[in-house]
Amino acid sequence: MRKKLAAAVSISGALMAVLAGQGPAMAAEGYGSPAYAACTPAGAAGGFTETGWTGAKASVKLELYVSDIRSDGHHVAVRFLSVNSYLKIKYWAWHSNYDGLDHTSRWNTTASDSEGLYYTGVQVATLEGSKIISYCTDWANIPGDPPGAT
Repeated sequence: MRKKLAAAVSISGALMAVLAGQGPAMAAEGYGSPAYAACTPAGAAGGFTETGWTGAKASVKLELYVSDIRSDGHHVAVRFLSVNSYLKIKYWAWHSNYDGLDHTSRWNTTASDSEGLYYTGVQVATLEGSKIISYCTDWANIPGDPPGAT
């Protein structure tokens, strides 16, 4: 019990220190610098580039992209992820590419959240209809997963 409490206090303290600062979504690169996340599950490759981050309450510009890299009859998709100040993950809408092998689809959009964009990431998937066959997740500018994302 003591070990669990000590770990919780340690994680809470570290998280509060991060949230009290500029926020980690762009801390590794600095205000306004681009952030990137990308991954490759079976049959797909995708990710995003994020620009315009000036703080957790900023609206960021996103370019999402996904490529179909396997001739298997499945479509591929990409979606943006964000973690707010309450450590809740928001799963944004999927953007699908139905155009087949060697085709890359791109979408330019923006994202903002009144509860903050403290961490940002991407999920890339291969799907059959609405069923996910394989997927991967990557988080921008931070090693591993953000707190609360496991």
